[in-house]
Amino acid sequence: MFTGSVSSASKSDIARLREITKDAVTEKVTATHKDKIFIIDAVNRHIDEALSLDDAIFLKATKDKQIAGFIIFKDHQRLSDLFVDPTFQACGIGRALFDTALERLDKHDYLDVYAAIDAVGFYKKLGFSECLLEPPLPDFMQPMRMVFSANDGA
Repeated sequence: MFTGSVSSASKSDIARLREITKDAVTEKVTATHKDKIFIIDAVNRHIDEALSLDDAIFLKATKDKQIAGFIIFKDHQRLSDLFVDPTFQACGIGRALFDTALERLDKHDYLDVYAAIDAVGFYKKLGFSECLLEPPLPDFMQPMRMVFSANDGA
């Protein structure tokens, strides 16, 4: 159970968010070194973009006075990034970030994420299912979708 807090990310958080990204990708993502560098660079661009987008939801989780993770939703329908510092994983931070973001999202029929293969189990616990999207993705990624019924909602 997560006992910290979730709040909006800001420019002053960028250095720590980049550090979390690097640590999480380096330690937890099964991919080649070249692919890991590609992922880290892409997430760093997403962090910069999210701070300037009006329709992005960009949240950080803080535990023990330290930023422990972050989530970015773009277009209120696509989960762009969700990373938790490896030292804080399995503490409910990812779930807390997702649940808080979900509360802030506009209602949609579905949500999409391109999950790292290593995170597929986590996303399945959240309610996502594997799906096929074109074009094919690199071997280290799996497209996933969460579909809401008429009674659900994001």
